[in-house]
Amino acid sequence: MKNRAIRRIVTSHLCLFLLSLTALAEEPVAPVERAQGEALTNRMDRWHEWVFEKLNGYTERTDNLFAQSGDEVKRVTNSTFSLDLDVELSEEGDPGFKFSPSLGADLYIPHIEHRLHLFIDNISPQELPDSDPMQRDKDLYVGARRAFDLRRIPIDMSAGIKWRWPPILYGEATLKKKFGGEHRDWMVYPKQGFFWFADDGFGTKSSLVLDKWYGDQFIARAVSGVKWTETTWGIEWSQSFTLGYIAQEEEDDVARGIGTRIVINGHKSGSGTVDKYRLELLTRTPLYKRWIYLSVTPRVEWTNDNDWDLSPSLLIAMNFLFWGGLDR
Repeated sequence: MKNRAIRRIVTSHLCLFLLSLTALAEEPVAPVERAQGEALTNRMDRWHEWVFEKLNGYTERTDNLFAQSGDEVKRVTNSTFSLDLDVELSEEGDPGFKFSPSLGADLYIPHIEHRLHLFIDNISPQELPDSDPMQRDKDLYVGARRAFDLRRIPIDMSAGIKWRWPPILYGEATLKKKFGGEHRDWMVYPKQGFFWFADDGFGTKSSLVLDKWYGDQFIARAVSGVKWTETTWGIEWSQSFTLGYIAQEEEDDVARGIGTRIVINGHKSGSGTVDKYRLELLTRTPLYKRWIYLSVTPRVEWTNDNDWDLSPSLLIAMNFLFWGGLDR
């Protein structure tokens, strides 16, 4: 009981702190405080530039390995890198929090860009849509991807390793298409994937995203997903419904917005079974320019394994983006 009370106090204070950030941003700033704030932002900008230059240096050296004799040496600044820090606070477990970092890199290698696209991320081909970020496979995937069209159907082919010891080879092929009405009032995104892992064998995953826009900022979304592998218990599936308000978009992603979502997960082996419900309040806002974002997600979950008892939690996520240029 004592630990539960402490976790509640920590959660409430953290929520008050996050809410105070917005209030402080609207208060008048004294000259001394403004100077201190400018010094802090300058340090943050220099840190962003230092991190990008360090990571991008490896990209440039990799690109030089594929250069031919006489090729012009060009400055490579189109790569992007990301770091996500997820923290979950809950009343279950001891301690009552979980920490889960994830990395991503979209590498621009000009000398092979017309043939292959290199990537590093924590996105598993086996993940169903809208899966819980705290329960996802956090292994690092390193590989190369090739995109092409087959009779006007975009296809992505990728292969690489799942980074653990010993490394696990894998391959993936994904067919996807986008359909939409005028002025994007509705959009449909079907996707079909096939994958293979050296340890778990073959599998397939299908998903369908339906978007309905009301004006330019309100959206209703339904996402369906189903997968089968040689190691799953029959067929696993997910279904989610989201209602949201998007105040700001960046690169086809939500930069500032609020919404609510319900996610249902289950499996089918003989008769169908629902395994879990999750209800979330989604919030996301930029904290600094276009490269630090904060997401705060209060949520409740009911699971079959827990006799459908209510399990509340708070998910806090910080997203850092690193790229070159002054538009950050």
